[in-house]
Amino acid sequence: MFIGEGPGADEDMQGLAFVGAAGQLLTRMISAMGIDREDTYICNVVKCRPPRNRTPLP
Repeated sequence: MFIGEGPGADEDMQGLAFVGAAGQLLTRMISAMGIDREDTYICNVVKCRPPRNRTPLP
């Protein structure tokens, strides 16, 4: 399981975690460990990107 802080612009538009540049790096790191990305659970602490990427509020 991999948990990110919050979605970036690419992730927010696609509704998936780690699909942008950071996601590509994560995929390469997971592959280097001998694991398929499809065999992992990847998510973010918050569901949506806050407006203007501000710090999330409770």
